[in-house]
Amino acid sequence: MNWQTPRTDWTNGENFTAAEMNRIAGNINYLNPKAGLKEDYTEDDILTQNQWDTMQEALRVLMTICGISAEIPGDVINSATINAVEQLTAALKIRVDSIRAQAMANIYAGDPLYSGENYVRGV
Repeated sequence: MNWQTPRTDWTNGENFTAAEMNRIAGNINYLNPKAGLKEDYTEDDILTQNQWDTMQEALRVLMTICGISAEIPGDVINSATINAVEQLTAALKIRVDSIRAQAMANIYAGDPLYSGENYVRGV
């Protein structure tokens, strides 16, 4: 799944749909494909506490990998915890994008590159 912009303006009383859960799970899977979260919720599905806990564990793993220290959203599924999850995935994306860019830059670091007239060292 492609990255989808997180929604961070949830308020009490709003319906949390299958599409919203698919976006959140899809974003986590985008950041860490090994998370393997379910991304095919339908309107007939009921989000279980076990599924929510699995998602939180996937966030813990990503936070450890990315070196981000933050509180994991709570066990209760409400507008505050959904906002926290969405904000955390947005912050993790910035860090993951940076790590991926750095990994690509390291491929070229120190290698002589031809700039048209001169050989130069990569950054």
